[in-house]
Amino acid sequence: MPPRASNNSTASAPQAAPAEDNQREKRDRIIEQAILMFNQFGYDRVRISDITDSLNMGKGTFYLYFHDKKDLLLRCFDHVGELILELESLPAIREGDFFGKVGPRVESIGQREWFPGLVNLLRAAELSPDAEVKSKAREAYESLAVHLRRDLQAAIGAGRAREVDADLAAYGFIGMAENLWFRSRLDNRYAPEQIVTFMAEETEHWLASAPPTRGTSSPGTVQGLRLTSRDGAHFDLTDARFDGQTTIQATVGMAQVDLDPGRLTKLVLHECGEQCIAQVTAADGTELGVQVKGPIVVSGEGPLGVVRIALRDVSSLEWGE
Repeated sequence: MPPRASNNSTASAPQAAPAEDNQREKRDRIIEQAILMFNQFGYDRVRISDITDSLNMGKGTFYLYFHDKKDLLLRCFDHVGELILELESLPAIREGDFFGKVGPRVESIGQREWFPGLVNLLRAAELSPDAEVKSKAREAYESLAVHLRRDLQAAIGAGRAREVDADLAAYGFIGMAENLWFRSRLDNRYAPEQIVTFMAEETEHWLASAPPTRGTSSPGTVQGLRLTSRDGAHFDLTDARFDGQTTIQATVGMAQVDLDPGRLTKLVLHECGEQCIAQVTAADGTELGVQVKGPIVVSGEGPLGVVRIALRDVSSLEWGE
């Protein structure tokens, strides 16, 4: 049961929104905290004062943004569309095909702790006697699949993905990602990078028109790769992949470059922060300094089984014949 609030003031309509720069940030904090609390305690048991008290926020602040608790619930559903627009505007998701976007999409969703709770709210609203709540929840739930379905249909049309029901596949993808992130929060054996890599690899096997098979190269896969970690360990990998993507996204000065693993012979990491600084050597001998974008996991088949390691923990990669 959530704690009982001491402030019993009420209001029937929102006041004028404040002009401060953090207006949306405050609103989003209330929405995201409400999502977590509605799931933990149940919508009916959570009071407005419970939410504001948990945020060390005056109850009056709530009414600057929302009419009442139902209005807040509906705005939680609107948060789905805002999230999707935000994610789809990211360069890593805006560019590339369906399979290339899997890793960035899954990673971005995993960074929102409240997302699984929001999906639970959408599903629970199907049982609501309130027609408006049910309608808004259905609309929000359907919006989750719009861009996935569109990209998968394009991949099917291009022959990159096999013929499937794109709508069912999109919802299957959402359910799989949501459950894997939930599983990772129950068990710290699973790092976020493992979830991203697993989703990318399994989506390729599930939906690609020509799923990768052992011993056969597929786009973004390297058959022979010598990996040296920063602690000096060496791994000889086959079927090596880079976060399940077909290219390695990098920047060279102001230019965006999608590095094709099949055209490289060596990659040496100099330092890794938010971006990794690397020297790459192409098959024709060209050398180039690049910044590799985002957290990338290198994975592949080693002598003892599957090896997974974050690129930031790698010293060098050398391609075999």
